[in-house]
Amino acid sequence: MSSVALCVVYLTIMNVANASLLRRGDPEICTDALDGSGCANYQVTKDCCAAVNQKAYFNEVSTECWPYSGPAGNSVDTGAMVKCCSSRGKGSSATNYGSAPVC
Repeated sequence: MSSVALCVVYLTIMNVANASLLRRGDPEICTDALDGSGCANYQVTKDCCAAVNQKAYFNEVSTECWPYSGPAGNSVDTGAMVKCCSSRGKGSSATNYGSAPVC
């Protein structure tokens, strides 16, 4: 396995571990930085939110993938979002509602 592939695997594991610090199902974003920091990547977040089989939608205002039921919900599949973002060469991060950094 190449060092780049190992780095992606490590960062994916770290994202999953960090995502568990937030409540399950909170909004999720794909980021340009592989470590999940920085700005939300609008297009990849939108694509992954639609591609993952979950009860969630892409919130155009906050650029986050939100549960259909809003703040009361917990239907965002964090693990599947991490996997989708990673498959597109991006990082991921769980966020608090409306707190995704947009650049």
